Amino acid sequence: IDDSQGNNNGQIEYGESVFMTIPVINAGGGDATSVDIVLSESDPYITLTDWQEAYGTIPSQDTVSITNAFSADVTLDVPDQHIFDITVTMTSGTDVWYSIVQMAAHAPNIIIDELVIDDSFGGNGNGILEPGESANFLTTLYNEGSYQAENLIATLSCANVNIVVNTPIQSYGTLNPYTGSTQNFNVSALPSAPSYFSADFTLSYEAAGDWTGMDEFSIDVGDITHMPTGPDEYGYSAYDVNDEPFAPTYDWIEIDPNSGGSGTELNFTEDDQTLYVDLPFTFVYYGQSYTELSICSNGWVACGHTNSTAYGNSGIPGENGPPAMIAPFWEDLSPQHDGTVCYYYDSAEGLFIVEYNDVRDFYPTWHHMTFEVILYDPAVYPTSTGDGKILFQYGELDNTSSCTVGIENQEQNDGLQYLYNGSYDQRATPIDEGMAILFTTGEDFPDVTVTLTPYGAPIQIPASGGTFDFNIAVANNEPTTTSFDLWIFVTLPNGNPYGPVLGPVPLSMPGSFSANRNRTQSVPAAAPPGNYFYNAYVGSYPSTIYDTDTFSFSKLTISYELVFDEWENWGEALDFGEPPSSAFNSTIPEKFSLGQNFPNPFNSETVIPFDLPQRSQVRVELYNLNGRRVATISDGVLEAGKEQVSFNALDLSSGVYFYRIEASGLEDGGCFSGIGKMLLLK
Repeated sequence: IDDSQGNNNGQIEYGESVFMTIPVINAGGGDATSVDIVLSESDPYITLTDWQEAYGTIPSQDTVSITNAFSADVTLDVPDQHIFDITVTMTSGTDVWYSIVQMAAHAPNIIIDELVIDDSFGGNGNGILEPGESANFLTTLYNEGSYQAENLIATLSCANVNIVVNTPIQSYGTLNPYTGSTQNFNVSALPSAPSYFSADFTLSYEAAGDWTGMDEFSIDVGDITHMPTGPDEYGYSAYDVNDEPFAPTYDWIEIDPNSGGSGTELNFTEDDQTLYVDLPFTFVYYGQSYTELSICSNGWVACGHTNSTAYGNSGIPGENGPPAMIAPFWEDLSPQHDGTVCYYYDSAEGLFIVEYNDVRDFYPTWHHMTFEVILYDPAVYPTSTGDGKILFQYGELDNTSSCTVGIENQEQNDGLQYLYNGSYDQRATPIDEGMAILFTTGEDFPDVTVTLTPYGAPIQIPASGGTFDFNIAVANNEPTTTSFDLWIFVTLPNGNPYGPVLGPVPLSMPGSFSANRNRTQSVPAAAPPGNYFYNAYVGSYPSTIYDTDTFSFSKLTISYELVFDEWENWGEALDFGEPPSSAFNSTIPEKFSLGQNFPNPFNSETVIPFDLPQRSQVRVELYNLNGRRVATISDGVLEAGKEQVSFNALDLSSGVYFYRIEASGLEDGGCFSGIGKMLLLK
C-alpha cells in the first residue's frame, strides 16, 4: 500500500487515495506469457481507479511485481477494520487464474462512553433534567477505532420543541485510538414542557479529513412521579403534591369532637365492622349516583350499601374488597379499641368528610393512623364527566408498609391502585404525613390560549441590564365571554421561578376574540448571568393554567455604562377588548412623566414613552455625551394620554446619548422637563 497522497503511514484510512503493488508468482512448471492482471470488487466503500496492468512474461517459479500498478479511492464513511476483498483475475492466453487480495481499512469509531446530567446549578440537583431547568450534559466520547479522530468536533441537537440546546458545539481535540475525553453541553427544558416526556438527541461528529459520524440517544425529561397516577379505564387519575394541573394542597379539616371538631362520632363496637350514613348530596362515582355511604372500621368507605367488612387488604382492582370502594388506608384497623371515626357535612363548602383519628392498627398495636377522606359535591365542584372529586389527607402515620390506597368501581374491574403493601405506582409520590391525594376525572378548562413572540432573537442582555421587546397574543376560542388571569414569570438560570414580572392581570374577553399587544421587559443588573425562560400563562392565578408559552433569553457577563435596577414591564395596555391604539391612550395620566426608551440598548430604532396629563406643546431632543444636540425627535402639539415617539439613529454612531423632553400644558400652563439615557449599539 502506498498512501503517500494521504498520511503516508502505509495503511488504508478513510478518504484516502492509495496505490497498490501486487506481486504475482508463477508457481507452475512452465513460463506464463503475456500475463494480464485485472482487479474487480463490489464493495461500496472502495472504488478502483486503475484496475488493470500488463505483467508480460512471468518465468516458472518467478515473481513479477509492478510498483503502484493499481490505485483506488476509499470512501469517507468506511467502517473501522472493514475488509476489502479484491478479486485478482490473471490471464495468459486461454489460461485464467483467480485470487483474492484482502486489505483492512482504518477509521475512528467514536461512541458515547458516559453521559452524566448535572443540574446542580440550573436545577434542583437530582441529576434529572426537568421542565424549567438547565443542566450540563457531561459527555464522554471514546474512540474505539484503530485510527485517530483529529480535531474532533461534536454537535448536539434535539428536534423536540420543548428542548433548547444552549451550547451545541464542543471541541474534543484529537482522540487517539482507545482513548476518551469529556466535554460539557448545556441543555434546557422549557417550563411549558410536559412534566414528563422522552427527548431524542443526536450527537454529530466531524474530524480532520472530512470524517463524519453520529450517535443517537434518548433521555427521560422530568420526574415520572410528577405525572398523575392513571388514568384508569373510566378516566379517574390521582394527583399528589407533584402533579399538575390539579396538585392538591394539604389542608386538614378537623371534625373529631375530641379534638375540637364538629363531626359526629361513629360507634364501632366490634372488630371488622361497617356502619352506614346518608349522604347529604348525590355523589356520582364511576358514572353511578349514590346517596348512601358505607364506612368500615378497616380504613375504607364504599358508595352505596355493602355488607362487606373486608380487613385483609389486596390489590386494586379486585374482588376482595367491597364494590365501589374508596380506600384512603385499607388495613386491619381497630377503632373499637383506640381512636375515633367521625363524619361531617360542610354545607357551606359542599364537602362530606370522614375522619379516622389516631386509630390503632390491629397489629402491631402500637401503630396509630390519622387520615381523612373528603367527598366533593359534584354540583358545586363540576368535573368533565360529572363524577365527584375525592381527596385523601394524611396526618399521623406510623406504618404504610401493609395497606392499600386507591379507588375501585362498582363492578370491581377498574380502578386506581396508588399503593399496595409498600409498592407504589411508578408515578406516585410516597405517602407521608401532611400529604394529600386528589382523585378526579378532570375539568374542562376554557379554550383560551396565549402566544409569545420575541423581537430580535436571540435576545442577549448585558451584565448591566437591558430590555427586550415582545408581542403577547391572547385568544378566547370559547363562544362566550370568558374571564381569566394573565401573568408572566421568569425562570432564572438556577431553575427557580421569579415573578410575576407581569400581572396577574384579570381579563374578561369576548367569545371568539383574539388580540395582541407589544410590550417591553427590562432585566436588572442584579439578575445573574446565564440562560433564562420568559413564561406567559393564562388561567386562574397562580395554580390553574389553561395555556402557556415560553421563549428564552440570556444575560451576558459583559457590561455597558447604562445600568438597569428593576424588573419592569411596560407597553401597550393589556385591555384585550380594545384595539392597541385606543387601549394605549385609554387612561389619562394624572401627571407628566418620562419613561425609559425601549428597547435599550438598541440598534438603530427605539421608542421613547411619556405621559401627558393634558394637551401639551411637546419637544423631544437628543444630546451626545458632550452636551451637543444631535437630533430633534419631536416638536409639536400632542393630546393628553400615554404617548410615545419613535427615533431612528441610523446616522449616529454607537454610544451613550441623553434624550430630553420639554412639555408645556395648553390648559393650565404647567411645564415639565425630564431627561433619560439611552445606549446605541451597532
